Amino acid sequence: MRYLADSLLHSLTIPALSTLLLAGCTSAGPSAAGGDEGGEAVGEAHDALTPEQCSYFDPGGKVQICHHTGSATKPYTILRISDQACIDAHSAHDGDYITSTDPSSPLYDPTCNGQGCLPVGAPCDAMPPCCDGLTCQDGTCTDVDECALGTDDCDANAACANTPGSFTCACTAGYSGDGTTCTDIDECALGTDDCDANAACTNTPGSFTCACTAGYSGDGTTCTDIDECALGTDDCDANAACTNTPGSFTCACTAGYSGDGTTCTDVDECALGTDDCDANAACTNTPGSYTCQAACNPPNTQCGADCADTTSDASHCGGCANACAANQSCVASTCVGSGNLGVSVTWSRPGDLDLFVSTPSGNVIFAGNMGPNANTDFGQLDRDDLVGTGPENIFWDIGVTPPSGTYHVCLLPLFFLIPPTVLTPLSYTVTVRRPFQAPQVLNGSFTSPILGFSFSCDPGQPSYVTSFTYP
Repeated sequence: MRYLADSLLHSLTIPALSTLLLAGCTSAGPSAAGGDEGGEAVGEAHDALTPEQCSYFDPGGKVQICHHTGSATKPYTILRISDQACIDAHSAHDGDYITSTDPSSPLYDPTCNGQGCLPVGAPCDAMPPCCDGLTCQDGTCTDVDECALGTDDCDANAACANTPGSFTCACTAGYSGDGTTCTDIDECALGTDDCDANAACTNTPGSFTCACTAGYSGDGTTCTDIDECALGTDDCDANAACTNTPGSFTCACTAGYSGDGTTCTDVDECALGTDDCDANAACTNTPGSYTCQAACNPPNTQCGADCADTTSDASHCGGCANACAANQSCVASTCVGSGNLGVSVTWSRPGDLDLFVSTPSGNVIFAGNMGPNANTDFGQLDRDDLVGTGPENIFWDIGVTPPSGTYHVCLLPLFFLIPPTVLTPLSYTVTVRRPFQAPQVLNGSFTSPILGFSFSCDPGQPSYVTSFTYP
């Protein structure tokens, strides 16, 4: 008669079915149904269900008895009905009522211990089923680890955590959402990255990267300015100044050059008229600058860049291309010997004038005793001019030390077509040259011939001109 359970439910209301359930019971003595019993004790003034009443309920069907246990932790439980359980194992209790395991049924009551499912650890067989997330394994309701089995619905970018009877999903770092759906967080756009102010942030799935911008070096979270000028990695022109700037550098052409700094061209100040040379001076352009050459007027001569006095310039002695030797001086456009001491003379018109120099030891150097030898104290006359205007020159070479003391200088005009007179004086210039001293110059003239001369030279002679000391 198990088919009667469904047919009866169609014609009976819950109160009527409950009345039917309780009306036909007969006393069968106390028995336990499991769990903590409360309210009416088992077997107290209640009758057991008869086999006929028990047959109304199909053990495998959707209608069951919800049994009030009185337990504080599990106040209700589904009573699994069988003929024997009705007759031998249970007495009706206050609070028991008809229920259904079908949520769509009007008899469905979710208060009956989890909609009629069994919790973790509960003994189980066919009915009622273990709660969602549990499985009946070896007669016990056991938790299913959805995370381990991969049966969860967590997002690929979420972490699954198993819980008793269920699981939770949480988006991993760098993603946001409810766990079942996770969206990448763009830290760069939100400004939650830790990139340096001088670095570029690039979003990546679940994270981001930092890279120092050009002109800076570092790991992206810390970037330091690169000093291209100090490292020589700039591209400034050789004639430009490099200035370091944050993350870069600048190039500026130096004075005398123009351009953008990476290419600098010499400025021709002479051609542009931006020089400051005198109107009578010649402007010559040089790399990055210019020179001003003053007008070269007689008696000077323009020798290349030099305005030279060829009468005394040893580099252009007597002419631009005539340079005296290292141990020579230029006197009257003639290269003459020079060294530790020198005496020279020039005169105003052609003729023969002889130079005499008396040494501190009494030796006289002249055309008749030219030296160098012991009789001249190793001084020498290197030039005897018979027909010109000089110079005649007596000197001690660079490797010879002249005697110390007083020297006398004499001049003897021997032959001139126009003899010296008051009306036709013969002018002369005597120059004494000593190392590290300015030349000593003496100008004078003869106004008469010298008669009865001797080859000596001292202040008492008519040919006497001057004296000097050495050193």
